[in-house]
Amino acid sequence: MATNDYFEQTWYQLRSLRSDPPTAVGGEGLRRATFTSSLEQAEQMFRAAAQVGTATRPLPLFYGLSQAGRAIACAAKAAKGDTWRLGGHGITSGHLDGPLSAVTVTTQKKGKPGSFVRVSELLDSPVWEETEQPLTALWDALPENSGWPLSKEGAVRQLPLLAQTLVRESDGPHPLASLSVMFPPSVVDAGSREAMMDYLRDYPEAQGWDSFVRVGSSPDAGPEFHVQNGWGWYPPGWGYATLHWTVEAPWTTSAQDRIAFLQTLRRSYSNDEHLLFFPSLGTGRSVHPLMAWWAVLHAFSMLARYQPAEWAQHISIDRSTYAAAIERLLAEGIETVPGLLLQVLLDVS
Repeated sequence: MATNDYFEQTWYQLRSLRSDPPTAVGGEGLRRATFTSSLEQAEQMFRAAAQVGTATRPLPLFYGLSQAGRAIACAAKAAKGDTWRLGGHGITSGHLDGPLSAVTVTTQKKGKPGSFVRVSELLDSPVWEETEQPLTALWDALPENSGWPLSKEGAVRQLPLLAQTLVRESDGPHPLASLSVMFPPSVVDAGSREAMMDYLRDYPEAQGWDSFVRVGSSPDAGPEFHVQNGWGWYPPGWGYATLHWTVEAPWTTSAQDRIAFLQTLRRSYSNDEHLLFFPSLGTGRSVHPLMAWWAVLHAFSMLARYQPAEWAQHISIDRSTYAAAIERLLAEGIETVPGLLLQVLLDVS
């Protein structure tokens, strides 16, 4: 059995979908059979992952998620005809015999039936085809890793940006919808509109704002940053600035509509109530967090399976500076990924 009540409750909810599946799954036939058997295999894989150590854990976690991807395709309203059928992984990890900083991930081209590609398309998440995406960038796309870098010290990281809603139900009607958005030390220290805009270029959902709270009354005054030392997911030196969006039709200027508008900017992440802006990794579309998990777990599973000696070095708690971070992420994945899977199944159906 697995580790805690949250894990069990998540799987009870996922199991309940097998007798009452989303409409697209259908009442009988191969699509229905694939949906139910894929969820069963995914559950068994995740339960197995909870019973093994870090040396082996990436394997059942990745294959559990991969099987869950088949259930997502079966449940998706957008998967017409036989496009719910998945073929192969659709993703490749390379440079596995070197340091973690050298590991890369590539994907098949758009339109291919590989699992990673097709599920990415269903979630409006990018693929990068023949481009080698660094594992470090995919690692940084997971909120849990904000305080645990794999990149070199001092590197500017494109992390998911926490954005807290500043709209209150008691506010009167007005057109501004506001968010407090987190920024890294490089942007906070620069203190300029230009630095803030440049950093946000890789966050598609964070576009469209038209003003911000300034440090002074001058039109040229920079953003007012509030530094948070070791707050939440973020390491010391990160801080937030307040950005405003002007709400236009079909939204009204009521507080409820302003909140609803801000919710449209988010990527769903498990049961988190906060907005999160995810990076696009240079592709023009933000990566869905489930696909970031998928890519990271694929790389780790390939290391564990095909480069066991190198993997043993990476996870050596006595020798590797990354071992604790990897160990922690894999432990969290046992709970976080099923919760995210449940949310995604509801979203696509």
